Amino acid sequence: MKKLLLNFLLIICLFSSFFCFGNNMASAETKAYSNVISDLQKDENFNKEEYPINNNDYTLKVIQIAESVEQELFIYVYQPCYTKDLTATSINISVTIGDDLNFNNYKLSYINSKDTLFKYKVEDFEVSNLLIRYYEISSIFRLWDETIDRIEDKVNDNTITEIAFTVGKLYKFDGYDLSCQDIETIQVLSKYVGHIRYEGGFFLYEKSCDSHYVAFTTDKQIDKLIAVEIAFKTEIKSTYVDDNGKTDSKKILLTEDENFVVQPLWHKEKLKNRIETVESFVNNEELKDKTKEELLDKEWVLRFYESDYSYNAYGYQKPLGVWHPAYRETNVSEVTILRLNFETAGKVYNLGTVDNKQTGSEIPSNPSLLKKIFDFFGKIFKGIFNFIVNFFKSLPLILKIILYTILGLCGGALLYWIIKSIVSLIKKQKNKKQK
Repeated sequence: MKKLLLNFLLIICLFSSFFCFGNNMASAETKAYSNVISDLQKDENFNKEEYPINNNDYTLKVIQIAESVEQELFIYVYQPCYTKDLTATSINISVTIGDDLNFNNYKLSYINSKDTLFKYKVEDFEVSNLLIRYYEISSIFRLWDETIDRIEDKVNDNTITEIAFTVGKLYKFDGYDLSCQDIETIQVLSKYVGHIRYEGGFFLYEKSCDSHYVAFTTDKQIDKLIAVEIAFKTEIKSTYVDDNGKTDSKKILLTEDENFVVQPLWHKEKLKNRIETVESFVNNEELKDKTKEELLDKEWVLRFYESDYSYNAYGYQKPLGVWHPAYRETNVSEVTILRLNFETAGKVYNLGTVDNKQTGSEIPSNPSLLKKIFDFFGKIFKGIFNFIVNFFKSLPLILKIILYTILGLCGGALLYWIIKSIVSLIKKQKNKKQK
């Protein structure tokens, strides 16, 4: 372990935050923070020249952390690019280590900056009172910028909201003494977010289940995926005013022995694995060709969340008090993998993950029930039509002439009847007007 023993951290802990009082009209609640350079210069080894401007480098690099007497946690970041706004947005931290790793994604609030050095506060975080305190940091995020970020990260119908950068550091406070060591992380190289809709009713009144999934591949070989921590947001979209627009942030743990139950229309109840290979997923689900193409370079699929979907073509609409088409579904967004517990070549790893926040399409990855119905009857009508055509082709010429004649006479008679009915209707309308 590389010992820092930075004396300046004690000073930062004592003075990095304080209340600034003005005249009697000033608010005691107004808080001011020490400057990023002032903090960092407490370390006699700090050299600002080591953090130059590089407008071609769009990354974020965590260089230090500090605690305040008010139990706040601060993050110091080197951001080489000076010409673009690349403000950090969030960070993944676990205050437990080893087998007890438990990452959470915390929002960052900007405090101040000088040139390429930035100071942030970790929101909704309180430093513990334990003598020994750990901060394992896997990654830090900023907003995705399509003008500078890797074009290969884009997927056709997915949206990346925040892009992650590796931190890979374990900070340890022993009282006020701080040490830091580099740690191993695992990076998601390619990812696709989507959902399968298991429809459970007649197409005019659907009450169905949306199974949300994320497919991905990493920079490390994974022979067996044991457990996964994943975070995401949900938002209810509904014509029912009571719950439309409700949002929630979720974090869940998936394990290799977990499964869930679905019962699609006209099918028996089925068990689905939470964690499975892409090959198994593709073989056991009816997917659109476009989805299959997106999954070609992925290795694992996580079935991480299920939500109800309902559609009623003639539902009662509140508060309008009328009969109107009504629906309710849940959109899942900003999906990010926090931790991967896996086995490779007989060795078990438990690593923080570097992974963007990504949102999938609102359109299901599998064909809709209505499309299936149309396709089914389309095949029947196509079969009947082809049978009739082939039947006529196989008839002798004389029979074809006879059949064509009969059909022509029947068609002519039908046309004559239609024209006669129209003429009769017109005459009746004229007689009514004359009377």
